[in-house]
Amino acid sequence: MSAASPHGTLTVGRPTARTPDPRVMASRGFVSLVWLVLVAELSWAVAGVVLAMLGVFSLPLVLAAWTALGLGLWVATRSARSGDGGPTARSTTWIRLAALAVTLTAIIGNGLLPGEHLQTGRDGGTYTSTAGWIASDGGLLIDAEVPPFDNSTDLGFDAAGFHEIVPHGPLYAQFMHALPAMMATVDLAGGIDLMVRTNALIGGVALLAFYAFAERLMRPWLALVAQVALATNLVFVYFTRAPFAELLMLGMLFGGLWALDQAVSLSDRTVGFVSGLLLGATFLARLDGLVVLLMLTAALLPPLVGGRLRRVAPAALVGIAAISAVSVIDLFVFSPFYVQLHVDFLVPLGLALMVVGAITGASHTAHGRNVVAGALRHRATIGAGIAIAIVVAGVLAYTVRPWFAVATWDRTTPIGFLQQTEGQAVDEARTYAEQSARWLGWYLGLPALTAGLLGWAALTWRTIADRLDRTVPFLLTFSGLATLYLWRPSITPDHIWADRRFLPVVIPGLLVCAAWLLDRLWSRTSIGRQPLASRVGLAAVAVLMVALPLRLMLPVAELHEEAGLAREIAAACNRLGDDAAVLLLDEEGTAMHYRMTQPLRSHCGVPAAWADDTITNRRVRELAGRAGDRTLYLLAERPESFEGRPVGQPFTLLAHRSTRLAPTLTTPPQRLEGYGLDVLAAPVTSAG
Repeated sequence: MSAASPHGTLTVGRPTARTPDPRVMASRGFVSLVWLVLVAELSWAVAGVVLAMLGVFSLPLVLAAWTALGLGLWVATRSARSGDGGPTARSTTWIRLAALAVTLTAIIGNGLLPGEHLQTGRDGGTYTSTAGWIASDGGLLIDAEVPPFDNSTDLGFDAAGFHEIVPHGPLYAQFMHALPAMMATVDLAGGIDLMVRTNALIGGVALLAFYAFAERLMRPWLALVAQVALATNLVFVYFTRAPFAELLMLGMLFGGLWALDQAVSLSDRTVGFVSGLLLGATFLARLDGLVVLLMLTAALLPPLVGGRLRRVAPAALVGIAAISAVSVIDLFVFSPFYVQLHVDFLVPLGLALMVVGAITGASHTAHGRNVVAGALRHRATIGAGIAIAIVVAGVLAYTVRPWFAVATWDRTTPIGFLQQTEGQAVDEARTYAEQSARWLGWYLGLPALTAGLLGWAALTWRTIADRLDRTVPFLLTFSGLATLYLWRPSITPDHIWADRRFLPVVIPGLLVCAAWLLDRLWSRTSIGRQPLASRVGLAAVAVLMVALPLRLMLPVAELHEEAGLAREIAAACNRLGDDAAVLLLDEEGTAMHYRMTQPLRSHCGVPAAWADDTITNRRVRELAGRAGDRTLYLLAERPESFEGRPVGQPFTLLAHRSTRLAPTLTTPPQRLEGYGLDVLAAPVTSAG
């Protein structure tokens, strides 16, 4: 008995097992790998931050919770790993291997040259000190008023990024705490020297997720161009080496968009839910992830949601809500000082979310349905109008706004010294936001920026006119963040610091739009005149997308900020010992006490406080007496601060010398500058 198989082959008798198609296996292998790294990163972040909030963070518990969550998510994504996509062309397989090579090269290269931001001067030091505290204490709340500093009169405990809400209460670490919890895991597993390299791994995941998402919108080789352009961008390189949460947000966003697109193509609500978890983790990573979630919520609710996206949108929203619940607890319970700083940001966001809900409700009324139907009838005109507005606004932002606007805000930032250095009038209320479009031009290059702007406009028109529902979440998120931060970055305007605002969404979004435009034009050249010349021109633009940003990155490619500080702090902790307590002097003209109190408390696990350098010797002896079995050390930056003090022979605890990227205001950063950190210590004695 014979029968024709549905694949057109003839079977005789009992069917035999089909030989797996290597191209299908290759496709599924790549998809499975992307899912593996995304599931691993998401479960790591969630397990770490939840255990830290519970105050029971430890390496065995993190590994157990991480494994349990990861396995659950892995099982939930089974259909996406086995049912999305058919055979892969040989060229696509090679391009995917190249994308993996780019990812691994970035992880290794940036991991070898980490920014060892361990002083609490700016956000990186806050993240690393929070990680050190989680690793040593197991929780997020910092009880600093412990013996010998439990009588806190005339003592200080706070530092940059660490503040109390009520007198004698715990210190709260600013920011969201997913990244510190992940770094704390590495700290416990491999020490502080490995901890400062964590972000290189997170940046690699972000690169892979970015490529995977871009590949679903365009030819694989153009997705690779976009990935390489991102990987070699100075902003990406700098903040991948340094401990900042933008890379975690970038990876969760583009990984979530990739997963959501898979869910749509499979009509799979379970995968849609997991995509929502990934997208919701943008808020778990950073506070401005709330803006991302606002845009995504609007994209996943009527009247914007449509087509096949409508089927999985509710599941994605449930996933977003689930992770957002964890993030809200982290923010409001464990970072209340940060909430107080950003009330002016949070209140408008809350109102905007209410507006989205009101529009959704109105779209279900008879009048609302008529309005939506009318808009759909004129969608081509509406799309064209919005596209034209994007191009006009972008051109004006780059060419006109810098000449006729001077952006300021209602507070000042310490940029006066840079203004003097660059020959400008000193006005520390300036934000330089009028230059924001040109900042992007520095790092992307004018060809990529132009292609990105035109691609943004064209993709907007196509999405609205042709009702491309699958591109709505990306497009609305990118458009919202780009508009917000191009108009008002809301950040201290020195570079490269200010440019991190554009890293999670705007820079990669522009690269996606630019590569998508090249892809559309490449398709059109096959039916136009002189296709070879046209394609050579498009290929030249693709080359420039990668080559021009290298002009900024290559001169500082060996940047290793604060090199060696991690090992030096570990050595300092060993010299102090576990039975130490440190009192740092607030010396006039220095800020050492504000930069090192929390790092020593976190990484050395010793009681730490600071006091004005006018503190009396009697008070110093009293504190030494309260230390019990601990040795109290007096710490200062200048040797003369020990003169006349009841201390033994001072010794050098830290003598750090390194380089960092020199800040600028009106030009891209292009040189390194040297700096030093000196910490002297002396044991307090009973006489003196």
